[in-house]
Amino acid sequence: MNALRSYFRNLSIKSGLPLLNIVAIIMLVVAIYGDPPYGFFLALKWVVVGACALNAWQLFNQIPGLIALAWLLIASAAVQALGSMDRSDWPPFNWASAILLSVSGCALLFLAETEKKSNNKGG
Repeated sequence: MNALRSYFRNLSIKSGLPLLNIVAIIMLVVAIYGDPPYGFFLALKWVVVGACALNAWQLFNQIPGLIALAWLLIASAAVQALGSMDRSDWPPFNWASAILLSVSGCALLFLAETEKKSNNKGG
């Protein structure tokens, strides 16, 4: 089990999860302030749901103390995937998703840096 957790810890940063978060946040801000075409929102849903799901999985496996944040990310992904509202109703949900992705991304990067420093001191 420890080998599996170690694999996923290394995978989260190396696999581009921070980049996926940045892309999702930018797309959410474009949806709030811009006037993108309808097809943009389909891509937005997939990117945001993927980012939320991966972040929730990483938080669940790596930082058990932030399990509530993982559940909020799952709820945010569900709203983004299943929500059917007018464009004018989406901005609060998009802001919530952007904030949750920012917080979870920062927590995972902080964990990765802390582990890197502790590995350098120990080795």
